[in-house]
Amino acid sequence: MVAIVAALISCVQLLVGRSVSRGGILSSAMMNHWSAENVALRDVVYGLENKEYAQWSEEERAAATAVGMQISQVGFLLRNSYADRRAFLDFWSNWCVRLFVILSPMIADLRTRQNAPDQWIYFEWLARMAYRHELRRQWWQRRAWALLKRRTRQLPDPDVLRSAGHPPAEGHRRELRDST
Repeated sequence: MVAIVAALISCVQLLVGRSVSRGGILSSAMMNHWSAENVALRDVVYGLENKEYAQWSEEERAAATAVGMQISQVGFLLRNSYADRRAFLDFWSNWCVRLFVILSPMIADLRTRQNAPDQWIYFEWLARMAYRHELRRQWWQRRAWALLKRRTRQLPDPDVLRSAGHPPAEGHRRELRDST
């Protein structure tokens, strides 16, 4: 009996260790994603949205390559369950699809020239998963979110305030605390 309990504890420790390790890998990837350099590279890529691939400069191609490699790495991490795909896709799906559409001419060219059909396959996988995710109703468009908003109606609704032209109220936390 003691051996079974020890084996179970060992398995749990292994799983927790893997989870922590994977979390560190994803955290590092996300920190890299938000670096000023990578944000600037993505801005260059967004600027290519309506530009013919043949017209891309060398600097633009270098930025596109760097962005594609980074997203492919994130795709690898998600494909191999280093993080919760759904949580990632809830936040990033439209971004992934948009960048894949912009970069797809370059990806096709690289795959052909290098005879490498799997070039950035994890980027493509991530974009296809993101596209499928976008076709579903987002969590904030579902009934549970509407119910939560009804139950917490004392909080100001930023969408209503914004549409009415009002900036968010200062000190609303203090007002809520005073009213309870």
